[in-house]
Amino acid sequence: MTLPTLPAEGSTSWYGHYSALDTTVRGLAASTKITRTPEQYGAVGNGIADDQAAINAMLAALTPGCEVVAKGQYRHSNLITISVPNTTWYVEGEFIATNRQAAAIQIGPNAKGTKMHQPRNRVLPWDLTGNARGGSDIWTAPFALWDTEDIELYDPYSAHSAQAGFYLSTVKGYHIERPIVDRSYADGFHQT
Repeated sequence: MTLPTLPAEGSTSWYGHYSALDTTVRGLAASTKITRTPEQYGAVGNGIADDQAAINAMLAALTPGCEVVAKGQYRHSNLITISVPNTTWYVEGEFIATNRQAAAIQIGPNAKGTKMHQPRNRVLPWDLTGNARGGSDIWTAPFALWDTEDIELYDPYSAHSAQAGFYLSTVKGYHIERPIVDRSYADGFHQT
């Protein structure tokens, strides 16, 4: 890579040089992927500790074009909301929801172009006590895609839901390949 040369000392012609430097810097930034992991933000990822605060901090640090690598088992006690466009997720571990009323990995709004490879979200505890099929004890779907477009999920795994395994609302242009819905008391896919 060749950086533009700066004008000679005493020259007043900086406009073209700023433009060339800006173009070079923007091109360099576009070709460099930023990778984030929950562990960078304090996640333990052992399947026992609640990693919600670390996941939230990581989500807040995402920028368009980021890659997320999640290799651990991450317990979360609230929604995981992805609302940054063009992020790519590589999940070698799984997410474990401990609050069935806020269990979803939500993709949207404004998450256009998000891609997830092998995302797993399992809801605990797996029981249907109380009024689990309606009323005040509403469960969320492990995956909720809403108000977004051009979403790709490859080999997603949704487990232990009294709602749909995948809930899609006002989603345009999505691709879900080889999904698995394990133990859902409702439809596997629900689209509105």
